[in-house]
Amino acid sequence: MIIGDWGQTYQKLLLCWLCLEPHIAQFLPYLKAEYCETPLLQTLVPIIKKYWQEYHLAPTAVILQTELAKQPLGLIGEEEEQFNELCALIETGTFPEIQYIKDSFIAFVNNRELLSVLADEQTSKLIDAGDWTGFLHKMRTAEPSIKQIDASLEVFDIEVLAPLFKEKAFKTGLSIIDNRLGGCYRGESVLFSGSKKSGKSLIMIYIGGQLLRLGYKVLHITLEMSAARVMNRYFATLADPNDDIGFSEFLTLYRPKHVITYISSLRDRYYGKFCLLDMPAQSTTVGDIVQATEKFEPDFVIVDYLGEMRHSNEYREKHEKLADTYRNLRESVAKQCNTHLLTATQTNRGAIHKKVADAGDLAEAFALSWIADAIINIGKGKDDQRKKQVILHLSDARNADSGYIERYQIDFEKMRVGFIGEELLISMPEQE
Repeated sequence: MIIGDWGQTYQKLLLCWLCLEPHIAQFLPYLKAEYCETPLLQTLVPIIKKYWQEYHLAPTAVILQTELAKQPLGLIGEEEEQFNELCALIETGTFPEIQYIKDSFIAFVNNRELLSVLADEQTSKLIDAGDWTGFLHKMRTAEPSIKQIDASLEVFDIEVLAPLFKEKAFKTGLSIIDNRLGGCYRGESVLFSGSKKSGKSLIMIYIGGQLLRLGYKVLHITLEMSAARVMNRYFATLADPNDDIGFSEFLTLYRPKHVITYISSLRDRYYGKFCLLDMPAQSTTVGDIVQATEKFEPDFVIVDYLGEMRHSNEYREKHEKLADTYRNLRESVAKQCNTHLLTATQTNRGAIHKKVADAGDLAEAFALSWIADAIINIGKGKDDQRKKQVILHLSDARNADSGYIERYQIDFEKMRVGFIGEELLISMPEQE
């Protein structure tokens, strides 16, 4: 077997395990028959099983190396080279799409079960005897173990809509999300786009503060600003009018006792509700964010921002790498961890000082528009910048009408975003 193929084989094995974990004992024979054709792969199966059952996480390359070192027989020859290739693949996170692997494996299992029915001695006798009624009965009763469609589902029933109402939508304090989209939903992702210094980070921190006020658990991952800078902004946005404190006071410490008392009150109010992680740019992977999400178990996850993450080497083009990262992040963090994922990306240089940015300004990130549940573009002309205002454009939405444009006032001292009014695209110059 080619070394690269061996690494991909292990990835398929691992991803099948993660996707089908509740049923893995039933399908383990199929996994071994299809994917575990070398002694090393057969050795890895119980290691994955043990680690997954204890930690509900996929083992890292270091864990695999440690566990294999405990085995009585070490790696020899080609297997050692294959294993080193595998460790490199795990560290770079170059996994294929989970849904593709899951679907292909389900088809494989169902096909194997069909073949096992056809190979059954009793079935053979029915065919030899020409008992086609008995044969068809045998086939109908031998249903596949994994069903992709539940035919018993009563689709014309209000209960079908239960997932939309079971959890209330997250209200963000932004009209363009709360009123146009109905809020942010679990299992989905809203993407902000804007040029450098357009206000992406400020708006996401404002949303994080609003959700903390409502009692939700928020995980904020910063890949660009330092933790100190992010918390400075959170301290400001979480302040109430009677707190009598603003952004600049945390920098000047003009009233140190007042600042310390205020921060202590925030600790009492939001203890256990907020987690801020300052993670390294260009080396943080989807897996790192998933592990943080599973550990903290938040309601809402903010990643600032997408372009600073480490991308897979599976693709050559930058836009393909970015889309692959966002797709995996949405699937793993939003859907599998049942949270909402809020993140951002940059627009191209042509969008600088553009009042109304749209999906066409995403440039290399254009493919993200096919993945996001909603895209909100941040634009501002030179005059808007002087007035400390931004224009938010709901350029695309999977589950709502799009095209809405709203103007907002930015209060940098309070780190707040205030709705001014709806704008008409036709009345606005394209660019200043």
